[in-house]
Amino acid sequence: MPAILHTSNKVTCPVLDDAFNGYSWGHMSGYNDTPPTDGVTEYAEAIPANGTIGLQFNLRRFPAATNQERAITWEYEFPNAPSAVSLSLVGSLRPWPTSEYVVIDTGTNLAGEVRAVPQDKIAGFRFLAIQVNSSTAVSLVLALASVVTSVSGSAVYTGTITGGAANAYVGLTFVINGFQNPSNNGTFIATASSATTLTLLNANAVAETFSAVATTGVTPYNTSSVAAATSTAVGPLSLTNAETAVGANTTYEGTITGGAQNAYAGVLFTVAGFVTTPANNGTYVCVASTTSTLTLANSGGFAEAHPATASGTQNSAVYTGTYTGGASNAFAGLIFTVTGFTNAANNGVFYASASTATTLTLSNANAVAEVASAVLYTGLPESIIAKISG
Repeated sequence: MPAILHTSNKVTCPVLDDAFNGYSWGHMSGYNDTPPTDGVTEYAEAIPANGTIGLQFNLRRFPAATNQERAITWEYEFPNAPSAVSLSLVGSLRPWPTSEYVVIDTGTNLAGEVRAVPQDKIAGFRFLAIQVNSSTAVSLVLALASVVTSVSGSAVYTGTITGGAANAYVGLTFVINGFQNPSNNGTFIATASSATTLTLLNANAVAETFSAVATTGVTPYNTSSVAAATSTAVGPLSLTNAETAVGANTTYEGTITGGAQNAYAGVLFTVAGFVTTPANNGTYVCVASTTSTLTLANSGGFAEAHPATASGTQNSAVYTGTYTGGASNAFAGLIFTVTGFTNAANNGVFYASASTATTLTLSNANAVAEVASAVLYTGLPESIIAKISG
């Protein structure tokens, strides 16, 4: 949930408080300690999981001669609104521990709002932050009109796929309901999307024209650490044929050792050896895998039976946390957004290749070992923009 914390003073810049060296006025830890000259400082951050706070901002003390009073205005808005939310402005004398922060003011307006906090409410606090008490995303509901028979483990559903252009929904899990044929309903991972089509990993779909719906939402998971990234060579895997592309993906068949349960999702594979259709060769990201199929993000594939190979390197990092429902690689193939780690290399958007109830293996080639409270999201998270102004 991206957020912006904004502090400003248009009369007198506060002085550096040596007791909290390393925290600058309106900046996160590690930024320079020079107060802004234009009276405005903003820093984009990701507000963490429910019940935790974002970056701590040092208010700084003012020169004694100014007798400056400080009032605070804070505001929030929702580019993608949740169905319920509670946000608080919180304060503390020290940046850590976060358990010492107390609630100063709370807002629950789904339309967003600007809230003024008088000086007497923040007197004595040196640090302010934004806390998400609770937030529930609005499920995305898409109207479907038809589905075609599955090809190579995937089925294309047609309808009004709002926001789905340019494969925006790849890696999300959709729940399909409403088709008369039960095999067309269920929970499936999306491997491609456009404004009118949604390609899902449903190997048993049959052609049907009927009104149905596809829904998806956001699920946050708390994580406590990440290990340094590792690299493992994959292949060469023996391929026997390529199928004609379905949407943005081509499915290759062969002996995919180690590919069960989407284990190679996120791996960049180089395919070589096809002759009739040169477009079947090349370097593509894997979006799904089994022990006999490799689904790659190749929109130009064409049916061809010929011996070929696929080789790649699996770059991954293991994130440790609480992943309810993640046992037995249940999350393999999903895309996760990671936020909240101090080291930026540990944050980002990655494919999951394996999961348990306490570990999640993500396709992050640049991760470095870190212990920190962070959060991972799968699904379509709502967006919160929050600002503090003084």
